[in-house]
Amino acid sequence: MRVVVTGAGGFVGRRLVAMLDDHDVVAVDNNASAIPDLANVKQVIGNLCDTGVIEDAFSGGCDAVVHLATVPGGAAEEDPELARQVNVDATMALSAKAAETANRPRFVFASSIAVFGDSLPPHVDDSTPLAPTMLYGAHKAMMEQWLATLTRRDELDAMSLRLSG
Repeated sequence: MRVVVTGAGGFVGRRLVAMLDDHDVVAVDNNASAIPDLANVKQVIGNLCDTGVIEDAFSGGCDAVVHLATVPGGAAEEDPELARQVNVDATMALSAKAAETANRPRFVFASSIAVFGDSLPPHVDDSTPLAPTMLYGAHKAMMEQWLATLTRRDELDAMSLRLSG
């Protein structure tokens, strides 16, 4: 199985890449030194906003994508344009490329509990309304809906995981 992992040099990404030792992994990050140097790992270094980086990542095809790369919380508020480019535009480009490259590949999206806003209710489940208050949460909510739509259209087999901060 060939798995493309974005944000492969981050806290979760590094551990995931190391765990996928029985798969062909394409590790994408803008920091080469943070990506585990393993025999089964092809490193693609660069910004996901660069279409060449996405082309390189998918050049050998893919069976699955784990999209961890993001501009989080406060950084998104400080640079809304960069946040939109990475959190929205790059996610849309990745999902389109994945759909184009493979037959309904699995697309795992690292979302966030930020989609619920500032104060969480006592019980959170799939029926809890989304009420993001920051750009980051809004971007994550938009991309959850986008990926759900692509799944309904049978272009991807996407799932969103709402990680805590």
